[in-house]
Amino acid sequence: MDDTTYEDLYWESDIFDLPNRLANDPAKDSDDVMDSELSDNEEPSDPIHWSNTCALKDKLTADAVLPAVKNTLSYMCSQGLNLPLFLHALSWGNESCIPDEQVQYARTSLMVSEELPGILERWYCPPRSLHKWNGAAGAHVCLQKFGARCVKDVVEQEMKVMADRSHCNNRKREPEKWRMC
Repeated sequence: MDDTTYEDLYWESDIFDLPNRLANDPAKDSDDVMDSELSDNEEPSDPIHWSNTCALKDKLTADAVLPAVKNTLSYMCSQGLNLPLFLHALSWGNESCIPDEQVQYARTSLMVSEELPGILERWYCPPRSLHKWNGAAGAHVCLQKFGARCVKDVVEQEMKVMADRSHCNNRKREPEKWRMC
C-alpha cells in the first residue's frame, strides 16, 4: 500500500481547507452553523459538506466505484472494523469519535447528503435480484419499528403542545368563571 493518507483522499477537494488541529475548537467560539454539527431541526441551504460530496461524485466514474468500495472495506477490515462497527462509531456510538473534527465532518456530510434518503429507502426495501430466492434481507422490520417510534415521538410532542395550549387557555378563562359566580 502507498503512503497516501486518509486526509489526502478525503480532503482532496479545493472547496475547503484542512481544519487546523492545533487551534481551539471553532465550534465553541462561533455561532456559524457550519462550525459545529447541525441540530435536529437545521437544514442549511448549501452546506460545504453537500458541495464536497457533489464534487467527489462528479469526479467518480462508474467503473471506479467498485474498486474504491472494496479497498475501503479491506482497509476497514485491516483496522478491525466492519461496516456496522464503523457506522456505529461514526454515528455517535463511540465517545472518542464524537468530538473529533474529521468524524464530525464525515457524519454531517452523511446527514445532509442527497444520498441519505435513497440509502434509507434501499435499506428498507433492497432491490431484488433476478433470482427471487437470493434477494437481500434488508432492514425492513428494524426500520418499521424505528419509523413507528419516530411517529409516536412526534405525536406525543404534538399532544404535549396541544395540552400546554389547552391548559394555558383554561387558566385565562378561570378568572372569568369566578367573576360569574
